[in-house]
Amino acid sequence: MKAYLKSNKKIWDFAPHNAFPDIIRFQNQWFVCLREASLHSDTEPGMIRILQSHDAINWHAVALLHDKEFDLRDPKFLIHNDGSLMLYVCALSLNSKKRMLSLSCRSLEGRIFSPFFLIAEEGEWLWRIIQEEKSFYAASYRFSVPGDRYKPWSASLHTSSEGKFFKKVVDWPFKGRPSEACLYILKDQMTVFIRQDREDRKLLVGTSSYPYEDWHFEKAPFYLASPNVVLTEENKAIIGGRLLQINPYGIFEKTTLFEYENNKWNRLLVLPSFGDSGYPGLVLMGNRLFVCYYSSQLKKSAIYLAEVEIEKG
Repeated sequence: MKAYLKSNKKIWDFAPHNAFPDIIRFQNQWFVCLREASLHSDTEPGMIRILQSHDAINWHAVALLHDKEFDLRDPKFLIHNDGSLMLYVCALSLNSKKRMLSLSCRSLEGRIFSPFFLIAEEGEWLWRIIQEEKSFYAASYRFSVPGDRYKPWSASLHTSSEGKFFKKVVDWPFKGRPSEACLYILKDQMTVFIRQDREDRKLLVGTSSYPYEDWHFEKAPFYLASPNVVLTEENKAIIGGRLLQINPYGIFEKTTLFEYENNKWNRLLVLPSFGDSGYPGLVLMGNRLFVCYYSSQLKKSAIYLAEVEIEKG
């Protein structure tokens, strides 16, 4: 498989800090969600901006979701099997209680959203949700001491029958700082990619067969943050994320695409990116891959949309 960058365009930079986007195709329209704030950190309230486009070129804002008591972070989309657009976020309290909530809301047309509701036990950060037939699955991580990021973290698999409230299936057997993760299911085998920021910092890759309780883990040969995955029509996995690169000139972080199969990695493309960046949303239409990510190469974090041509190998 090969990948070629066809176009790359900045589509949003309204706030001082624009980050953590996701993208989806819903009712023949494009939608992007992102966090707007003054900073990357969670010390100030972040708001969720919704953008819409009919052609993936011209974008306009259609909604802004916020809560004065919480920093809303890392929004993501999913089309629910009832036909509605599901938006889910993590909400971090801005007061001394240090609460962490996974919340969701729904929309019938992508502009007006229901009130947020809790979708997991308090303290669980559901990262990316997938739907397999009538079941929903999500990787989650949590802090061993609420609000204390310097103590060990843990990660686990969660499931829900309706996508309304997720319950734990299994704790994954490692400590340190596992966090952001993505999943896919192929022929009754689930694969998970988990970022880790302790020990050797290598991306964790786990596999399990249904009911996804017994897991085998290996490591990728690199560090990757904000992993996301999309499958081609031939069931080939394309992974996107923020790759840490170390060379004699310094340490660089680049939004990068890989082909993955059986713990073998093929680097496909490094997207124009620098500094505070990554967190790609992925939509594949035929051989056209749309990658929505954020980057700071122009000294301000902004949202970019790249169109990538995928050539079968």
